[in-house]
Amino acid sequence: MESKKYEYHEAGNYDNIPHYLKYIVNKHGNKIAFKYTMNKKDVEKTFKAYYEDIQNLAKSIAQMKYNNDKISILGENSYHWIVTYMAIASSNNTVVPIDKDLQMVDIQSILSEADVKLLFLSDQYDDYEEPLQQAFPELKIIRIGEVEQYIAKGKNIKMKLPEVSPEQIASIIYTSGTTSKPKGVMLSHKNLAIDTIGCQKHFML
Repeated sequence: MESKKYEYHEAGNYDNIPHYLKYIVNKHGNKIAFKYTMNKKDVEKTFKAYYEDIQNLAKSIAQMKYNNDKISILGENSYHWIVTYMAIASSNNTVVPIDKDLQMVDIQSILSEADVKLLFLSDQYDDYEEPLQQAFPELKIIRIGEVEQYIAKGKNIKMKLPEVSPEQIASIIYTSGTTSKPKGVMLSHKNLAIDTIGCQKHFML
């Protein structure tokens, strides 16, 4: 049986997340990237607006003196979760996303093992804040619901974000821990870029 031939699509040429974001905003600009509901209102975000939100949040993170640090996100899927993930990586920090369904003992284990300095926490998990703050007094916690305030602050910050090396660790992904203690897998910016380019060749992104 003859195998089916699939069309290959044009792929970008980038080696880190900031370069990828510049590529998609140059390619798609004012096209709608996201539609979501916030405060019972429908919101649309273009690729350009999405990129600007990331840049402004990244500047707020950088102004707080986080550089080459581990920063976690714990919460449900949302537009602001995605923006936060990209902003952390764009500010030369490492994203440590935490599965919201993990037990508290596993969440604390990840925060400790990864030496996380800052946690973005969803308002839906506000009951996590007190036990986490007790266990990690030096850990700064920002609610994901406050991200818009930090994006707004970033608009007034006049600074250039640090250059990000392709070899910089972009993210540490932890296993679910269903059979044993969660284990972290380190992914560089180059790793993620290669994966994204591979997807672009098969899907029109």
